Amino acid sequence: MTNIRHTHHTAVLAATVLLAAGCGRTGGPRENLLRINAGHALREQPQTTCAEDEKRHLRLQETGTMPALNRTAVLVARGNVLVPSTTWYWEGTPAALFTRTLENETAVMPYYDISTHPVPRRQLDGVLHTTITAFEVVADTPYTVRGAVRLELWTPDETRRAAITELRAEKSITRMEADRIAGAASEVLQNLAGQTRAWLETLALPALPQQIKGTR
Repeated sequence: MTNIRHTHHTAVLAATVLLAAGCGRTGGPRENLLRINAGHALREQPQTTCAEDEKRHLRLQETGTMPALNRTAVLVARGNVLVPSTTWYWEGTPAALFTRTLENETAVMPYYDISTHPVPRRQLDGVLHTTITAFEVVADTPYTVRGAVRLELWTPDETRRAAITELRAEKSITRMEADRIAGAASEVLQNLAGQTRAWLETLALPALPQQIKGTR
């Protein structure tokens, strides 16, 4: 009787250990963490550039986001409905992923020095605000990963907005698979970061620095 009771207790203990370790779990969705390729920072100065003392000094504010996008779960769009996935998760929030990608894209620019660290206002020519307004996977065919970001260039004291635009990018995928989604999302973020760089370079005109500096 004692041996039977001891064997029963041993079996219960073993089952408890297996469950705690996850070995006994057979149901529930399998989670996939989607890694994003944020590109590589350019280390060499472009051929077309201006003197260091002529560059515009911008501070990049921490990327903001719409409330529903402040999560790591991949948002799946079906028509006008967004549903957080229970199996696919980004390795960071869309805002954090875009910030990392943008930092790499703008590491070296011909007309700007862009910093993510606090800079004395008197040394700034402007402050760049970025807000992710869309980052989702469209489940209706054709399957698509799409994103959007709003850019606002403000005066150093952030009392007046000098320029604003909204950029969009998308990438089609043939199947709704984790690896394809991650690859397409990487391209979308790099596309948005590249468009941001191009927009800033377009604004690098004689009139804009005067317009911004005149409000200090």
